[in-house]
Amino acid sequence: MVTLVLWTLLAVVAARNATFSRPVLAAEAGMATAVALAVISILAATILWWVLIAERAPTFLSGDLATPLNARLVATVAVMALAAVAATAGAVRIAQCLPKWARN
Repeated sequence: MVTLVLWTLLAVVAARNATFSRPVLAAEAGMATAVALAVISILAATILWWVLIAERAPTFLSGDLATPLNARLVATVAVMALAAVAATAGAVRIAQCLPKWARN
């Protein structure tokens, strides 16, 4: 536990002392947006897969029962949805914080 705290402290100190050029900041903003879009796309694909499997082979999701609800799958999709919300919020925050020169 102490090691984790020390590495976290080191990362915070290093992040405070880091400086980035304009092109690097613009590239990072673009990558953050791309990752947010990828997370949303993966979530949509997972939900589509779930719906199609539930429609065509419901026992695949829940064993012998003919219900598409599986606790592990529900939990996984819920965590994926939270990750999509966090990624989108981060990308929006980055876009709002960038100066006008980086938005064009």
